[in-house]
Amino acid sequence: MDDPAKRDHSETRLETARRAFSPRGKPPVPDGTPAEISRDIVWEAREPLPLARHTAPAPARPAPDPGKHRLVVLGDSLTQGFKSFAIRDSKLSWPKIVADHGGITDFRYPWFDGPESCAGMPLNLEAIVKDVYWPDTILDIREDARLFDDFRRLMDDVEDYWERGDGAQAVNYVDEAAQVGRKLDGVNHNLAVWGMDIRDALSLDISRLRKRITSSPNRGDQSLNQFVSAAYERSAMITLKGGGNRDTPVSLAQALGEEKGIETLIVALGANNILGTVIDFQIHWTDEHDYADVDRTAKPRYNAWTPEHFRKEFDALLAEVKKIKADNVIVFTVPHVTIVPMVRGVGTKMPGDRYFARYTRPWIPDHLFNANRHDCLTGDELRVLDFAVDQYNDHICAQVGQLDQPKGQRWKVLDVAGVLDRLAYRRYLIDDEAQPTWWEPTTFRMPSASCRRSRTPGSSAPTGSAGSAGPRAGCSPWTASTRRRWATRSWPAR
Repeated sequence: MDDPAKRDHSETRLETARRAFSPRGKPPVPDGTPAEISRDIVWEAREPLPLARHTAPAPARPAPDPGKHRLVVLGDSLTQGFKSFAIRDSKLSWPKIVADHGGITDFRYPWFDGPESCAGMPLNLEAIVKDVYWPDTILDIREDARLFDDFRRLMDDVEDYWERGDGAQAVNYVDEAAQVGRKLDGVNHNLAVWGMDIRDALSLDISRLRKRITSSPNRGDQSLNQFVSAAYERSAMITLKGGGNRDTPVSLAQALGEEKGIETLIVALGANNILGTVIDFQIHWTDEHDYADVDRTAKPRYNAWTPEHFRKEFDALLAEVKKIKADNVIVFTVPHVTIVPMVRGVGTKMPGDRYFARYTRPWIPDHLFNANRHDCLTGDELRVLDFAVDQYNDHICAQVGQLDQPKGQRWKVLDVAGVLDRLAYRRYLIDDEAQPTWWEPTTFRMPSASCRRSRTPGSSAPTGSAGSAGPRAGCSPWTASTRRRWATRSWPAR
C-alpha cells in the first residue's frame, strides 16, 4: 500500500473526476443496438453545418412570379402547428408566419376550430387548463367529483364534435369530394400532418385514411374511452382537402407543381421516424422486412428506424420530391430527440459528458424522480438515439448537397438539428467541459431591465443600445459567469 503522505494532492477532486471519467474508446451501447451504430458510434456530437454569416447585403431578387405557388410545405407536427397535445391554432404554425411576413396572401392551410368548449384535436390541454375551474384543495370530495365531471364533459364534447358533429362532417366532405376527383384550387399549401413519418407522406393516401377511420376499434359514443378515435387519420384527411382517392401529401405537392409551378418547397420530414422513442420511453428498432408497411399491420411496432432503413426511406422520398416542379427546395435536418421538449435529464452529468444519467418526462422534478416508478431512458440509450439522428442528418446533407444547381433548381439544407444544438442550455451553455470541439463561443446580447422598460414612443427598439454609456443603459452580455449564476440561481444581493 502506498504512503498517503507521499501522494500527489495537487489536483482538485473535480479535476481528478474529470480525468478518471474522460471518454476513452467507444461509448457503451445498450443491448439490442443495431450493429452499424455499435460499430460507428463516437463520443462527440455531429458537427453542424456552419452558421450563415451575411456581411454584405443580399443581392436583389427578381419579383416573384404571381402565377406560381409561392410556398408549399411538407412536414409533421411542428410544421402543422401542433401544441398542447392538439392541432388547433394552425394559423400560428411557422409556415403561416413565414407566409405572412413574405407577403403571401393566398397561403392555404387546414382549420381545426371546433368544438367551441375545447377547440382542437385530439385534446387541447391548454383549453382545459384555462376553462376548467380548479378547486383550492384536492381533499374536497364534492369539488373533486365536479372536476371529474367537467373533464368528462369536455372530452365528450370533443369526441362528439369530431366523430358525429361538424368536425365529422368536415372529414366526410373531404372523403366524398375525393371520390369525385382532385380539385387543385382547394388543396392546402401547408400539407404537414402531426405524427407523419416519411412512409406515411409517401403512401398514406385518402383511401387508406378512410379505411382506418371507418374500422377504428374505438369509434362510437363510448362512456369510458372518450378520446377521438383515429384522430391522426381525421386530421390528415382534413389536411388533404382537394385531393383524390390516391393522393398523399407528396402527390398533392407534385400536382401543385404541375399546375402552376412552386417557388419554394420546404421538406421537414423524418422526426417521427425516431421521436416515438421519447413518447413511449421504449426503443423498438425497425426490422428488415416490414418497416415500410404503410397499412400498419407491422409498422406500429417500431418507433426507431435504423440508419440503414432511414436512408432507404429518405431516398424514396427524395426520388418523389425531385419530380415536384419547384424553383427552390429546402430540406430540414432531423432534431435530436434530447433537444425536443419531450424529455428532461435528471440528476447530474458525468464531468465532460453531455448526457445525464437518466431522462424522464419533462414535468417530473429531480427530487420526485424514481427510476423504478417513472418512465425513463438512460443516458447511454439517448446517446445511441442521437447518434442515429446524426447518421440520418449526414445522409440528408450528402444527398441534398449533390442536387443543388446554381443555374437551375436550387437545393439547400436547413440544419435545424445544428441550430437547436447550439442553443442547448443544460447540455452545453452551462457546462463548458461538455462542449464539443466544433463549439463556437457566442456572446448573446441580452436586454437589461431598463432596456425593456424604456422604449421610444412608436418604436419597438429600446432607447439604450449596446454602445450606450452605463450598465443600465445598454445590454449585458451572456457571459460564462452569468450562465453559471442562472444555472444555480446564485445571483449577488442587490
